Amino acid sequence: MVIPEVIVATTDEPPVTPPDMKAVCLAKPDTLDFVRCPLVKWGGYTYWALAYLDNRIAFHIVAYGPTGRVAKMFSKAGARYLWKITTDDTNQWVTFHGQDSQSVTVTWDELRVDQR
Repeated sequence: MVIPEVIVATTDEPPVTPPDMKAVCLAKPDTLDFVRCPLVKWGGYTYWALAYLDNRIAFHIVAYGPTGRVAKMFSKAGARYLWKITTDDTNQWVTFHGQDSQSVTVTWDELRVDQR
């Protein structure tokens, strides 16, 4: 079985940024020092946790396929401005950690596009 892994983006922006969103990633949860974003790589998909331009406390998680097309996207409230991602292979979830040490956890089923 292929499992999600955390990597660092090689660019500052995803292939296509949905309207009203941007990539914002912090060096630490309590600074405004910006860095290249951590991403989830799972099978042929790369997942970005984007920030809303209106500063709401939520991530917009977008899965991009190998050609850069959006394959899936959804919003998850509870944190913004990503600083790290952790995975738990036993419980099959991914946690997106944001500003002020807030975080959101999503299950592999929520992320899944067509991985098996």
